[in-house]
Amino acid sequence: MNPKLSAYLETGISIKGSRFVAIELIRMLDNADVSMQDVGMCISKDQALLVKVLRLANSSFFGVSGRVGTVQEAMTVLGMQTIRKMAISLGMVGAFSESTDLKAFWKHCLQTALNADYLATMLDFPKEVCYVAGLFCDIGLLFMYEKNPDLLKAALHWEVEEAELLAHEREILGFDHAELGEAMSIHWHLPDCISYSIANHHSEDAWSAGPISAIVYCADRLTHAMLAGKPFSVETILPASMLAFLRLDEAQWQELVNKQAVFAQQAAFLS
Repeated sequence: MNPKLSAYLETGISIKGSRFVAIELIRMLDNADVSMQDVGMCISKDQALLVKVLRLANSSFFGVSGRVGTVQEAMTVLGMQTIRKMAISLGMVGAFSESTDLKAFWKHCLQTALNADYLATMLDFPKEVCYVAGLFCDIGLLFMYEKNPDLLKAALHWEVEEAELLAHEREILGFDHAELGEAMSIHWHLPDCISYSIANHHSEDAWSAGPISAIVYCADRLTHAMLAGKPFSVETILPASMLAFLRLDEAQWQELVNKQAVFAQQAAFLS
C-alpha cells in the first residue's frame, strides 16, 4: 500500500454509531441467507437511526403514511432491500455534520446511487449492491473532508474537473480519494465488488473491474453532468468501450436521462 495512504489510515477512521450499523448492513450483502429479522436487529442497534428509518417509511416519500410502526412492518410493506438501502443511506448521511458543503456532497452521492440502481434494473445486475456502490463511490472524499475541510471545500462544491481534483489530491496528500475509498472499503471488509467500484469510479476502463464498477462509473458520470448542467448525450459522457461492455443502447440511456429530475428530488429529500 502507498506509505502515505497507510499513514493516513492509521490516524483513525471512526465508524461508531449509525456509521457502524450502515457498514454492518453492507457486509450482509454477501450473505444470501440474511433474514428480515437479521436486518431489523442490526438497524435497531442504533435507536436514532431506527427512528429516522421509521419516520421516512411513514412519509409521503413512500405513500404509506401511518401504516408502519416497527422496522419489521416496514420491511413487510416496502421490502427488505428497500429498508436496508434506506438505513444505509440514512446511517451514513446522518453520521456527519449538516453543513452546506456536505449537503451538496450527499446529494451527489445519493443521485449516483439512484442512477446505479436504475441502470442495474435495466441491465439485470444486482440492484442493491449497485445502489450501495454508487452511494459509497466518493467515500474517500468524505473522510478527506473530515480531516481537511478547508483543503477540499471546493471539491465538495464540484468546482473542479474530476482529473484536476484527483491530481490536486495526489499533489497535496500523495494519493487520491478513489485510492483512499478503496483502502477504507477493504479495511471495513465490504464486498470486493464495492471496493473495485470505488477504486475505478473515475476510470474509463472501469468495465475491466466488472459490471458493478462499470455501472457505478456511468452513474457517477451522469450525475456529474446533470449537476454541472452539461449535455446528457451518451457519446459525450461515456466512452465507446463502456457502452459496448454494458450493451447500453440510446433508448435505455434516454430512459435514464428522463429520470434525472425525479432522482434529483429524491436525493435532495434524503440528504
